[in-house]
Amino acid sequence: MLQTFVFIIGAGVIALVLLDQLALWMQRRGWIRWRKPTAPATGGGGMTGLLTEFQQLVEPQVRHVIEDKEGRRLGRLIVSADGRDKRPTSSDE
Repeated sequence: MLQTFVFIIGAGVIALVLLDQLALWMQRRGWIRWRKPTAPATGGGGMTGLLTEFQQLVEPQVRHVIEDKEGRRLGRLIVSADGRDKRPTSSDE
């Protein structure tokens, strides 16, 4: 009787582990979401851009603050008028 009970519990644990591994495999293929959720999206989507443009329309003095935040987010990449990218030197900051 005890051996049957232990066997049923062991078989249940093995079945759950196999089911978990199957679900993780399906998550890697992109079919489902399982234990490890995907990272949340950053940036806020399209509504953030719309609200930023509205704020620039209402308060033009905040434009330099928004440009500075975008520059920091993009790693301060500067595109010159001729299209060449350059990083700022220590004297530019």
